[in-house]
Amino acid sequence: TTTTTTTVPPVTYGVSYNGNTSGSGSVPTDSTEYSSGASVTVASNSGSLAKTGYTFGGWCTTQPAAGSACGGTSRAAGSTFAISSNTTLYAVWTANTLTVTTDEQGGSAIANASTTTGGSIASSPGTPTRAGYTFNGWFTATSGGSAISFPYAHGQTANFTLYAQWTAALSCAAGGACVVGDTGPGGGIVFYVAGATFTSTGSDCATACRYLEAAPTDQSTGVAWATSAAACYADGSDSGTNDCQNYSIYSNTSGQAVSRTASVGIGMGMANTNQIYARLTTAGSASTSAYAAGIAWAYTNNGKSDWHLPSRNELNELRQQAASVGGFAATEYWSSSEYVDRYYASAQAFLGQAQFIQVKSVATFRVRPVRAFG
Repeated sequence: TTTTTTTVPPVTYGVSYNGNTSGSGSVPTDSTEYSSGASVTVASNSGSLAKTGYTFGGWCTTQPAAGSACGGTSRAAGSTFAISSNTTLYAVWTANTLTVTTDEQGGSAIANASTTTGGSIASSPGTPTRAGYTFNGWFTATSGGSAISFPYAHGQTANFTLYAQWTAALSCAAGGACVVGDTGPGGGIVFYVAGATFTSTGSDCATACRYLEAAPTDQSTGVAWATSAAACYADGSDSGTNDCQNYSIYSNTSGQAVSRTASVGIGMGMANTNQIYARLTTAGSASTSAYAAGIAWAYTNNGKSDWHLPSRNELNELRQQAASVGGFAATEYWSSSEYVDRYYASAQAFLGQAQFIQVKSVATFRVRPVRAFG
């Protein structure tokens, strides 16, 4: 009988290391052939593996994406494990924390932020303010480019800066937002800011008016409200042939009582002024310099010609802001509002604040033109 003996070589396993998208350095090598169950000591990062924006975080039995945690079994340098198969250990890369510096470029301070390599910024760092400027958003450059939309996947691997960019805000005079005391587009001083748009028929702003500005100075130190031009209306009449100092600027067709009541409102001064001009000058041939509304109608400043004598309520707003506008005398000023009794028109004292009515044929009061704009 012949006996044959076969020698089976022992099963051995190897360990290899993978840099897992490292940018520099070299992986450690382990040339040992390990028998099943043998203890393996995990190598350190002896070859100085590196990846920009990341920190070496040990090894993993599965291949994690950069910045992600190990999805398999973590193996720290110097630790041991019992080997049971050929094994590859992959470098784990932990994303660095990056500082995001906010450069407000003249605006109010906004706190710096932080993010991680390859990460994103969930929301805007904040909204800075800067007097006389409009904030355009955060950008990656001091000028130019497009504003960042948040959340923002920045793609950065090192600390970086976000820059606030600005546009000089339009002045009130150039069409920007206005506050009381600003200089308006007509060169006057803003004295009224509406909460919503209003209508000023005959004004450039028409149905989209937001502000009233007053001429910088009085345009008359004393003038009558009306002349004796024979162009106005008796009560209930549509024949405009009566003395305008004693009769109405409104015809019966237009509804005299309704027109007089409406004439006091904000936005009515221009329509009042045009109506007075139509009767006294267009129909009655009176010089515009001879009556209050005519002086306001003829006034021009800074290229604007849609000035008017303020309505009763507009004049009251002007009185409330007299200190902001300036240049007023401690005396009475005419409004363009004819009273419900046609012999009278509304006026206001600027020494005090009293609103009152005065006979159109008697008094001579001051004139301060105003204009509406949007």
